[in-house]
Amino acid sequence: MATDVPDRCPTCGADLPADVPPGTCPRCFAPLEPDGPPPARDRSGESAPPVDFDGPGGLMETLPSGEGDATRGPLRDTQEGPEPPLVRPGSPGLLAPTGPPCRIRLLGEIARGGMGAILRGRDEVLGREVAVKVLLDRHRDRPDLIRRFVEEARIGGQLQHPGVVPIYELGAFDDRRPYFAMKLVEGRTLAALLAGRPSPADGLPRLLGVFEQVCQTMGYAHARGVVHRDLKPPNVMVGGFGEVQVMDWGLAKLLRRGGVTDDRPAEEVDEPESIDDAIGDGSGSDPSRAGSILGTPAYMSPEQARGEVGRLDERSDVFALGSILCEILTGQPAYAGRAADEVRRRAARGDTGEALARLGPCGADAELIALARDCLAVDPCARPRDAGVVASRLTAHLAGVQRRLREAERDRAVAEARAGAERSRRRLQLGLAASILALMALGGLATAYEVRRGHDRATRAARGLAEVGALIDRARRRPEEPGRWDEALEAIRGARDEVAGGGAGALAMLAAQRADARAGLQDAERDAQLLRRLAELRVLRAFQGLVPSEEGYAQAFRDADLDLRSLPVDEVVARLRRRPGPVVVALVPYLDDWFMMLGGGGAPGLERTLLEIGRAADPDPFRSRLRDLLLSARDRGALGAQLPALRGLATDPEADELPAPTAVLLGWALAWAGDMEGEAALLERAVVRHPDDLWINLTLGYVLTQVNRPEDALRYYTVARALRPDSAFYMAVLLRQLGRDEEAGRIYDDLGRRLPDRFEILGDHGLFLLDRGRAEEAGPVLDRAVAVKRAEIARRPDSTRLRLDLIELLARRGMLDEAIAAYREATRLGIADLVFHASFAGTMSARGRHEEALAALGEVKALDPDYGPEWVRGIERKAALAPRLPGVISGDDAPADAAEAIDFAMLAYDARAYADATRLFTEALGAGSGLGEDRRARHRSDAARCAVRAAAEASDDPAGGPAAGAELRGRALSWLRADLGRWAELLDADAPAGRLVVELSLRRWQTDPDLAPVRGPSALARLPVAERAEWRTFWSEVDRLRSDSLPSP
Repeated sequence: MATDVPDRCPTCGADLPADVPPGTCPRCFAPLEPDGPPPARDRSGESAPPVDFDGPGGLMETLPSGEGDATRGPLRDTQEGPEPPLVRPGSPGLLAPTGPPCRIRLLGEIARGGMGAILRGRDEVLGREVAVKVLLDRHRDRPDLIRRFVEEARIGGQLQHPGVVPIYELGAFDDRRPYFAMKLVEGRTLAALLAGRPSPADGLPRLLGVFEQVCQTMGYAHARGVVHRDLKPPNVMVGGFGEVQVMDWGLAKLLRRGGVTDDRPAEEVDEPESIDDAIGDGSGSDPSRAGSILGTPAYMSPEQARGEVGRLDERSDVFALGSILCEILTGQPAYAGRAADEVRRRAARGDTGEALARLGPCGADAELIALARDCLAVDPCARPRDAGVVASRLTAHLAGVQRRLREAERDRAVAEARAGAERSRRRLQLGLAASILALMALGGLATAYEVRRGHDRATRAARGLAEVGALIDRARRRPEEPGRWDEALEAIRGARDEVAGGGAGALAMLAAQRADARAGLQDAERDAQLLRRLAELRVLRAFQGLVPSEEGYAQAFRDADLDLRSLPVDEVVARLRRRPGPVVVALVPYLDDWFMMLGGGGAPGLERTLLEIGRAADPDPFRSRLRDLLLSARDRGALGAQLPALRGLATDPEADELPAPTAVLLGWALAWAGDMEGEAALLERAVVRHPDDLWINLTLGYVLTQVNRPEDALRYYTVARALRPDSAFYMAVLLRQLGRDEEAGRIYDDLGRRLPDRFEILGDHGLFLLDRGRAEEAGPVLDRAVAVKRAEIARRPDSTRLRLDLIELLARRGMLDEAIAAYREATRLGIADLVFHASFAGTMSARGRHEEALAALGEVKALDPDYGPEWVRGIERKAALAPRLPGVISGDDAPADAAEAIDFAMLAYDARAYADATRLFTEALGAGSGLGEDRRARHRSDAARCAVRAAAEASDDPAGGPAAGAELRGRALSWLRADLGRWAELLDADAPAGRLVVELSLRRWQTDPDLAPVRGPSALARLPVAERAEWRTFWSEVDRLRSDSLPSP
């Protein structure tokens, strides 16, 4: 039924044009239908058709010539190696068109500028609040502003850094006004923080910390070839947990150095030649309004203020950073004045004399003043090259401040010791004077002189011993710091001559002090070395794998006289408690990391030992509650019963203070208990406290992938790659899943150069090439992976995990005889591992080597006669039917029933006879057998996988051609849609177990290599237009249903 739309806005009173989009007023964005459908729906309540951006007749194409060339390609790669190829308008690498925000309900306006308004919205699918930026109604016919608006979204969407607000969606309303949705950042702007301080000296350390994060964010943007051009305190948001994000990239520009991604040379990109050339909007309300396109005068570099667009590069942003630093130090930016025109003129002249005069007497450290002066240089060549240089200088200064504070503390301790020695000396002098008077009365002046000399030597010795004693006492207060013991030993060496005057007793006291200091230094260095080693092992796990890192942890603790595998828990705890408290607190999180590393298999006793040691040694009650919950569960599968308590811990403010490994442990426990969304929320808070922790960024990336937020995951994987380039393996895997094969391939190539002996990287890269038909390239990579794994087995011949890795890779490589030989070698060595034999049986059965599968099955039955009866029968049934497969394919034989047809279909699939497998599945599922309704068997999904593979073969076959491929893909889509409906029904039942089944099943579809030809932007771009739309719609429905399947926190 049609919905009535009023002629006048009930909020602002504006007349509403006939073509107004229903839902909101285009002037004030107030809801026109408070209880009605979301704003981008037509009057009938049906979803409006999506507005295309880049296709024929799309929004960007309708702009005048030159205005539609918005940023579309990738920004500059920050890694070494050749630049990525340029993406030209209209190429397959462009963003897919997006439609109206039908999933977002607008709640009201937050802020408004000269070009756009920021609205608060709610994503009804994911249940999260978002910010929606909308171009103002009066600019809907301004093609230059539309281009800038879209550029802002696309540049922001590619800048994957915690300091840049993530962009979720880009689209347009029915009236063709663009919008984009982004993370809602709540907090205070840097401008508000600066305005709220009593004087520039107040809160300086915190503000410098904020400024440092701004510089780091801009350093990343400059490395990607992007300049902001409107840096100022109002565009810096400081969140409630200390997170800092640079906002409003509406004036951002790509640099020419390999970064211009449109068709025209950089010189042809339309820009106003000066501020006066831009047409104002008359509002006068915003210093960076649409009419003053090039920035905010108080923070602009001279070349930017003069409109010298061709000269703008990173150094223009550096000037703005200098102006912000000037405001932090002095209370005002580079150019201050009451009249806007005066400020503009001063900016254009580069008149910074008044700002430099303010910096001199501001009382800040000379290094900060020098940095601000350098950034505010009128000549761009005299400024730091980019924001990365500014960040490095600021970080070095802040580190120096900390060092000077430590030195001041040391000097204060020495001064106190000297003051005590001086008081002792004066008391001795009074006693000596009394003695001298007595001796003089007796006529013993010579004796008095000698007594006074002796007292002087004793006084100097006492002072030296007192100074050394004070430094040793200071070191004992923080015994884990080797530097304090070094200072004490240095003082002992300098005091020897002075103390020697005190005689043998004084020298003995000094020797005892030396022994104490040496012992303290030895212990401190031992503990510091252990902590460094553990920290490095934790990082190395990102690219060394679990087994080497787990063994490294055991050896590191063993070398520190803490053999956790053999010593009783009480003894380990006693030895830990003999160490300084801060050392114990620093060591315990690595026990948490070791616990997670064990992976739930093979060492349940050690897992419990690690938790018990951590529980006894760690004095923190909050962390003890976490370990108690883990200890109370019989196994990891029993953690679900602890979910409410775990959620209580995760939402406790104390969780924000956890060390990085323990925060990951709590997130891990939430995930095992069934709340991966809760883990994501926890780690998103933890990364604010530990932004440079590799494993928090990697783990958060993985978790966000699992909760269907791949673009957010890429942001954190990118940070991890910046911290440690050789940790990018997980990022490559995600890019593969997203269909971004070219980017994944570049990462694999880079990792291959950095880590030529990492089996996981070599194997995954080789199989990636193999799956994409690049067997010639894959061969050498996989051969290298096999050689690496054989070398690892030679070092550890008893490892079943290493042997399984080798066998699986050989089988995937098609080297079945070598895989069988590797298995037989293991059996000759007497390996009696149930999982090992069962895995080999499954691998051989899936590849048609049924004789070897049955032999391995015999080993399984010998070890456990009751092992997986259905699975065993399945392998035996396939082996019995395999000899009949050729006859079934040729038509000389026929399946006895639909169930047997399914078995033959899977045999045909294993034999890569995909067309025959699809035919058999079609017969079995279409015979009214009801086999397709069996959720556990997933026959329809298997049939769809075969059909997609068969379609790829048919499209390449001149006899079949495109029509045959399209028909097979249509059959696959109908099967998948039928299963999707069944998963939706299961989800409606709202059973926790059902939710997990749905989530896992849909995740498999999203990562299954068999479905890759119909999934992902690059694959879909190769399909006919009509098919492409159908598959896009299907995958969107999969995304939505998977999001619904995830548990709510």
